Parts: sequence; structure tokens; C-alpha cells
Amino acid sequence: VVSFLKKESEFMSQAPGSDRMSASLLPFTTGAAQKMLPLIGNPSIVNSGNYVISLPAAPNTAGINGIAISATISDLIETQDAGKTILIPNRKWEILGLGWKQQISLPQWPLDSTNGRKRVEVNYIGSTSTALTRLDNSLIENATHITHASTDF
Repeated sequence: VVSFLKKESEFMSQAPGSDRMSASLLPFTTGAAQKMLPLIGNPSIVNSGNYVISLPAAPNTAGINGIAISATISDLIETQDAGKTILIPNRKWEILGLGWKQQISLPQWPLDSTNGRKRVEVNYIGSTSTALTRLDNSLIENATHITHASTDF
């Protein structure tokens, strides 16, 4: 059973941060109640020589264990298509790590571009399993829930 949670006001929006969503993928079980990770707040980022990503508060849902987090920083490239402005994210930096952290400090890395506009995205990955998870196939096999948020800077 695949389930999604999204704010109705953000469904067709192109506003920064409106891609917030939560999803789950679970086998069908008769009579089982669906549990979802809540929608999370947007991350924030500070550039003081190196970038520090402050993550939104980790979701807390009984029966769903935090197994990993991913974060991405992208340049946003504007292009025109049929008179509409489209933003294309060009990924510059990405991390995947075990556990749910409160912040990620990046090493000094030249992220500046001529565009100037960037996006930071975060995903909290959870599981109904308590099995040992590593950054290998077990992460994909154990993942059952994800909640995503982003912000432009």
C-alpha cells in the first residue's frame, strides 16, 4: 500500500518549500491502520565559510524508527518553456547518512555559482523494522517511510 500526505494548499504550488510531503510503502495487511511520518518544517542553511544545514525537528511517530537522512544542495537554473519559467535543480552536493541528525556541517566547498539561487532538500527515512540498517541494500530493504522538505536560499 502506497500512501502520501501533502498539504492541499501546496499541491500545485511552485512556491519555495511547497514540495513538502510524506510517503509510506507497506505490504497490505487486513485491518492494519496506516501510520505516516508527519510533514516536517523547512530546513535552513547558514554560510559562514562553510555551510551548516539546520534540520527541522525529527518526526516522532510510534512504531516508525529513524534509520537515515539525506540532504541535497542544488543550484536552481531558470529556463523558459512555452512562456513559463521553470526551475531546474542542478545538484551540487548530496549526503546520505544513518540516523536522524539535527544539523549537518559541510566542509568548505565551492558552491557559489553565477545563478546565486540554490535549494536545500532533506529527507528523513524511517522503517517499521528494528533490523540493523547500513548504507547498503539493507537501507532500501528496510525503508518504509519518508518525509521531505526543502527551502530556497
